Amino acid sequence: IVSGSQDRTIQIWRVPSNFLDHFQTEFTAFSPSGKLILSCDSHHVMWLWGVGKDKVTGLPLEGEGMDLHSVVFSADESRIAGASSDGTIYLWE
Repeated sequence: IVSGSQDRTIQIWRVPSNFLDHFQTEFTAFSPSGKLILSCDSHHVMWLWGVGKDKVTGLPLEGEGMDLHSVVFSADESRIAGASSDGTIYLWE
């Protein structure tokens, strides 16, 4: 289970063990398959999370310093689009 909250945190529970991973985040997006989560922290660094059966791993994505306020996965999960507050759209493959 993954949640993003108003206090800008993302929480990841491993069910049924009730294990909790907790990370600071501005926003999150889920891939269509549910196997990937994208989060952006308060420093505008994006993290791509692969959710496995027994671990969650994060990799930073290029984008530090961008004032992103939303992201979305393409339907086939091969691309990520991000929108910044100045109206710029960014694409990652």
